[in-house]
Amino acid sequence: MKRNVKGIALAMGLMVFLTSLFGCGLKKPSEDEAKVNDERLKNIELEYYDHRAGTSTMIGGGSYDTVREIDDRWVIQSFYCEAAGEPMTVTTYAVLVDKLIAFDEFIREKDVVSLEQRGDSNNFVTDYSPWEYAICFKKASPDDERRSMFYLDEYKEYSDEDYALLEELDKKFEEMKGSILGEETRENY
Repeated sequence: MKRNVKGIALAMGLMVFLTSLFGCGLKKPSEDEAKVNDERLKNIELEYYDHRAGTSTMIGGGSYDTVREIDDRWVIQSFYCEAAGEPMTVTTYAVLVDKLIAFDEFIREKDVVSLEQRGDSNNFVTDYSPWEYAICFKKASPDDERRSMFYLDEYKEYSDEDYALLEELDKKFEEMKGSILGEETRENY
């Protein structure tokens, strides 16, 4: 009888430990994660930011990252697919408030969007998906009918300084990632 009580107690303890370790569903945001109504974010001009890293896989795989407001908070979503027709994994991360503010300021202060004005290059690859960025700022006023949209893509003439700026942009993007809020697999997308 003592052995069964110890076994049951051990099993219950293990279940409590695993439940606390893995949790269930989406995690609740912590105080440093960006909620849309957070007063610290009132000067954010960024509406969304998308980045495709570019792939050289000939089987149709790829990845894509975005940061934007979803369900009253800022999140990063990372989309990954191994090959065409395969399931897509979507990982959702919380966004850290201070890092989002720094990211928004970096884009504006370093005038990252000016890279859109670079001349076209002669480079082109057919078995390749080029990298690209899309940066969208909020409307300047409610009467403004258009958002400020900027597109940067691989097939431009960039200087070494431009590439260094893009590397720093990528680093600042990664620094915004907070805790994982959820992960899902999409079969039909």
